[in-house]
Amino acid sequence: MEKISGTVVRTGVAALALVLAGCGGGGGGDGGSAAPAPVAQRDVQGIAAKGLIKGARVNVHALDAQGVRAGAALATTLTGADGSYKLQVPASMRNFVIELSAAPGAFMADEVTGTDIALPDNMRLRSVVTLAENATGAYTGSVSPLTEMIARTAETADGRLPQQAVAQAKTGVRTLLGFDPETVKPVNSNSAAAASASEDEKNQSLALAAISKMASTATADCGQSNAGERIACVVGKFTASLTVKDGQPTLDPDRLAQFRDAIQAVAQDKTINRTGKDKVVGMPVLMPPPTTPVPPPAGTAPTPLAATKALFGSLRTNLRSLSEGDAFRSTVDALKADLDGTVAPLGNDVTGLASLLTSATELLDNIRAGRTYGSQVDVLNDQVQTYRPSTLFYLKNGIGRCNIVYSPLSIACTVTQKSYLPGTTGNVLGGTAVYATRTLTLRPKEGSATDYSYTAFLEKNVLKHEDYKAIAEPVKEAIGSAFAGDITVARTAGTLAQVAIKGRMPGRLNASGALDSDYEDWVLDVTRTADADGLLLYKLGGAFSASRAGQQVSKVEIDNTSFLRLAQPDGSSKAAPSDANALQLTLRGMLGTTTVAGTLRMSEEKQDKSKTSRMPTSLSFEGSLEHKDAAVFSGYVDITRGGYEQFDASAAESDTNFVADTVGIGGALSLPNRPTLSLTLGATRSGLNAADISAQYRDGTSVINASVTARAGERHPLVKVASAEGVSFSFTSTSVPVPVTKDGAVVAQLDLGKGVITYSDGSTESLQ
Repeated sequence: MEKISGTVVRTGVAALALVLAGCGGGGGGDGGSAAPAPVAQRDVQGIAAKGLIKGARVNVHALDAQGVRAGAALATTLTGADGSYKLQVPASMRNFVIELSAAPGAFMADEVTGTDIALPDNMRLRSVVTLAENATGAYTGSVSPLTEMIARTAETADGRLPQQAVAQAKTGVRTLLGFDPETVKPVNSNSAAAASASEDEKNQSLALAAISKMASTATADCGQSNAGERIACVVGKFTASLTVKDGQPTLDPDRLAQFRDAIQAVAQDKTINRTGKDKVVGMPVLMPPPTTPVPPPAGTAPTPLAATKALFGSLRTNLRSLSEGDAFRSTVDALKADLDGTVAPLGNDVTGLASLLTSATELLDNIRAGRTYGSQVDVLNDQVQTYRPSTLFYLKNGIGRCNIVYSPLSIACTVTQKSYLPGTTGNVLGGTAVYATRTLTLRPKEGSATDYSYTAFLEKNVLKHEDYKAIAEPVKEAIGSAFAGDITVARTAGTLAQVAIKGRMPGRLNASGALDSDYEDWVLDVTRTADADGLLLYKLGGAFSASRAGQQVSKVEIDNTSFLRLAQPDGSSKAAPSDANALQLTLRGMLGTTTVAGTLRMSEEKQDKSKTSRMPTSLSFEGSLEHKDAAVFSGYVDITRGGYEQFDASAAESDTNFVADTVGIGGALSLPNRPTLSLTLGATRSGLNAADISAQYRDGTSVINASVTARAGERHPLVKVASAEGVSFSFTSTSVPVPVTKDGAVVAQLDLGKGVITYSDGSTESLQ
């Protein structure tokens, strides 16, 4: 868990830092002569897709100042076999709409079936283009249902596309998606090209495939018998579901729910999805609504230069807030020290030990009542001992086995820590294993049928192996002191139903095999009931604290709504490994000067390929983080460990042996002397040295999207940064100045090496 949480922190900080730290012109005229001069032309090109659309009609129509579409097309062509189109319009034309419609023999790729299907006659896709006055060169843009959503949102009842409405719709769509569908190249999600696509291209490809998925399951109220007609119906309903009010974009709740389910279903289906992403994270529309809304639109759209200065103003202000006086860095360092250095008092795996102690107590109870289990009996040192193979316990941090001693009656459960301690050499073929064990011994209290006492201690074990056999008994050395406490049980109809534990436990071991704390104090109440499918449900609540040098260093309170669900066959004390095992803890913890409050969920327990490690592969936390009573973060963290069954935990990570971690983070981040920052971040590990990151923040004045695409063998990742208003830049190296563009014009040059922006009006600013 610590390794995963470290990955989350590193991923989040690295992505955010990259986004923030990441952060001339042209034009001309032509002379005249007595003879008519040829009209300067501009290439208009791009790709049309639902899946890639082939052989469809593409028309370009001019838009006047009021957004009225001209009847006659400026140019027309057909899309090629790769979905591409290319035509020319007068270079003076600044506002126009690209329209795609069916033509004889037109097809679109259907990602769900993997086939091409006929493009329906009633399917129309548009992209509304607005170019700056000084835009030069060719225009390259996509036409897809996502660009049609912009057109539908901006379109008035009489069919006009006013420039202000178009600008507002574009801002809304970029805000919801986290990328600009007008400029992102479409890629079929089930094509070979999907794996090497950029992060934005992958997210767009999965979004487009989700439309086919919605059609294949007859969602969005589309039940036509023809597959193409169903897709056209879904496109129509989905693209009409966006509304923008006071600058805030929202999708119709029903359409959003259908889209969210469909895109995640597509991501999990390898016949549809070849992007390498098992889950879509970081796309704002899929996440809970952010705390900071989109700023309301101005009376008129800002000029390209003003929009560019707003983007860099936002980056610079937030970057300064992160570093100014080291206030935020100091807070982050203090949080890290609290979370890493201070001991979380659940190091003894409260849920695993709660189930173990409950089952062990029940075992003793049954023996006292004269019930037998067909146990194998051996004689050792004149005491009768019963070894029950079914008492093997699987805990999150170890594997345990319980031995019962009849005289005096007691049960000793020894838990072997999962991780070997420093000093281990070789393996079972030959070498020395150094590991820790935790031993808990329970004894009935004299004269009581419900009360027990326990002792608990830790030991270091050194065991030598040769040819798969231990060549001697392990050499044991105490780690810390032994501790004691009390257990009280309650029964329902003769079956153990409740256990209360109050006492002291050994502290937690760190990676070096030393104690992080001297001891932990537990007050725990557990009730156990039968659940469906042979599972047992443990409901638990209590308070736990960890102490060092006689001082309490941390405390965690668990709400009594918390639970642990375990696969535990009827009549057995064995807690079996199972995908059905699940944990939910609602807690409030004080770790040093840090307070964590919220709900932690763990589920989908998996075993690795080597069968040496088990862990929950779905983890989430929703809640808040405070430092010295000041809010730092409020939101959620979601982690999924993909393909853990194919991962060999006993071997080194490699290109073919890695866990495809997916991390989603969203919530409110508090910066010193700044309004609350709403943050959405998604990170996907697609290879040993490959990752995709998408992020968005809102600071009340700007919405900034960013993506990072890192590939194995490439020296630098591809970083893209853009505002929701359409200002964008990208880079793979900081050694070369990069152009900043909006609406087809270069509006600034960014020198990342020097941290200086030079605007098209000649002014300069520093990012520092």
